[in-house]
Amino acid sequence: KVLNKEKNFSENLLDTANSFIVALDINANITVFNKFAEKLTSYKSEEVLGKNANKEALIVDTDSTVAVGCMTIFALF
Repeated sequence: KVLNKEKNFSENLLDTANSFIVALDINANITVFNKFAEKLTSYKSEEVLGKNANKEALIVDTDSTVAVGCMTIFALF
């Protein structure tokens, strides 16, 4: 129960962060793609999860006002 609560907290934190957050596994497959990343790229997480980040071109809309103050975080799990 505690583990499930922590998982929900972490997922909520990632999805509400005003930062472009993408997590990769050891093979560079996308394991996390948050809501802010969806706004900046126009991709839905369902479209990119499991895809290899080395083979995908995730285009960020730099003209968007949403992009102001954006930070990119890549993590290997």
